Amino acid sequence: MKSTVPGFYIIQDIDFVKKQKGEASFPQLQKMLPEFDLSNISSMKKYSTEQEILLIRSACKLIYGDDSQASWEKWGYHDFETTRDSSLGKVFLTLFKNPKEVIINGGRMFAFFNPAIKFSHKQLSETSASVYINNDPYPKEYFYGLFKGFLEHLVVKSTIKVEEIDPHTHIYTIAWK
Repeated sequence: MKSTVPGFYIIQDIDFVKKQKGEASFPQLQKMLPEFDLSNISSMKKYSTEQEILLIRSACKLIYGDDSQASWEKWGYHDFETTRDSSLGKVFLTLFKNPKEVIINGGRMFAFFNPAIKFSHKQLSETSASVYINNDPYPKEYFYGLFKGFLEHLVVKSTIKVEEIDPHTHIYTIAWK
């Protein structure tokens, strides 16, 4: 299965760059991605995850000055905020009010947007779990930032440890109080 993302995510990424750096940043972003016509993105069309990753790398360079691990963590956190503020995110966060529920059900939400990325989990205790992400095209820091955002939203003290099995397989061990 080819890894794709809905166009509305691409549009949100572009809008975030404009919000952070101003409208004048759009031509800069387009110049960095000459093979991707950013002015003709359809919210209903699917785009390859590779295109989205190229866009995020360029956006990180414009916003944060580089596409380092720290920048990918910030972008993951930003994507949590985007999800949190969306209609679907509001429903999701209303239904699942603690880390255990988010971990158990989060994979289903992600599968809706990108079914090629496979999520599973293992409950380690009442206050810890491991989340396994397979076929993950993003740097491991991306989901670290996303999980960090979820846990902060739930107002719990937590730790997240990341193990990279290979560049496309990551294990996030999450503990909370």
